[in-house]
Amino acid sequence: MKNLLASFIEFFLNHLVAHIPSKPFRRLCYRAAGMKIGKKTHIDMNLYVLAPHRMQIGKHCHINQSCFIDARGGGTNV
Repeated sequence: MKNLLASFIEFFLNHLVAHIPSKPFRRLCYRAAGMKIGKKTHIDMNLYVLAPHRMQIGKHCHINQSCFIDARGGGTNV
């Protein structure tokens, strides 16, 4: 059941949230999924993320369009 929920969250983020043109709304959704996002960090559209609950993005970062971030192997600091 836990894997099913994690798969649903990843699907929701990668196929719906990633295509919404509102940066504050995307940031809110990513944080709700468990990502730790620093202040003044910009995440552009079309981010594909695996294991968002293990990911930490620092302050003043910029994740460009169409990036792929895989945190399945452990905690990832970007």
